[in-house]
Amino acid sequence: MNTKDKTTPPGNLVPEVSFSKLETNITFPNPRPSTPFPPLVQTYFENKQLQVNAVVLINSQAGINEIEIYYDANSTIPNFYVTYDATEMPSTNFTLYQVNFSVSIDCQPETIQTVVWNEDPETSRGTITTVQP
Repeated sequence: MNTKDKTTPPGNLVPEVSFSKLETNITFPNPRPSTPFPPLVQTYFENKQLQVNAVVLINSQAGINEIEIYYDANSTIPNFYVTYDATEMPSTNFTLYQVNFSVSIDCQPETIQTVVWNEDPETSRGTITTVQP
């Protein structure tokens, strides 16, 4: 999913996002189609700060230079969209990337939704996570 040449997700770009490539790769016996995997997410709320930590699986052949997060506060629950600069393609081997960011929110939401963005909402993959106090 190369969002550099495609439509961007709804919301505003989160200014401070850190990400790191983890040492572990995951290999599946059969190739996954080009739709992204949903992220694994942990979230915590304290002092009007919503902290989000996500693990994203990206084709190990992709050269990732940038991961960006968009925050859409206009939904019934906060939505976060993970974008990166590589084309999705069928693969069996995936690299794990840990993505960390926080946003200011006045009151604690019960849940958030985090989506690995694909310009087609039908093929974007997300997960709903309970916010921990």
